[in-house]
Amino acid sequence: MVVLFISHVHFLREAVEMLLHKSDISAVHTAFSQESAEAAIAKTKPNLVMIDSSHPEAMTIIAAIRARAAAMPVVVMAMREQDEDFLAWADTGISGYVGPESSARDLVSTVRRAGAGEVVCPPRLT
Repeated sequence: MVVLFISHVHFLREAVEMLLHKSDISAVHTAFSQESAEAAIAKTKPNLVMIDSSHPEAMTIIAAIRARAAAMPVVVMAMREQDEDFLAWADTGISGYVGPESSARDLVSTVRRAGAGEVVCPPRLT
């Protein structure tokens, strides 16, 4: 599986990249802006996109991804969890959601399951 992780936080991009590589995800690429995300998608053709919900352009980036690849699985990694935030993300058609209480194991599982076509949401939010 090829994953693209988008975050404006450099150390977070590095940490997620290391975690996913350690978990035998075949390729992990990172991006920091809408432009770098679009370029990475065109170049690397990921199977799944994961985005940091705190990114200032997060909703715009997801809308751009949906316009080009409507079926692309998208996993949101949230730094804070409020029901209205989750509902806004759900409206974008995300495939997975990893909240702030989630473990590294949860993140990897969500990426794998969403990449396999499942919709993954914490039970509390369902």
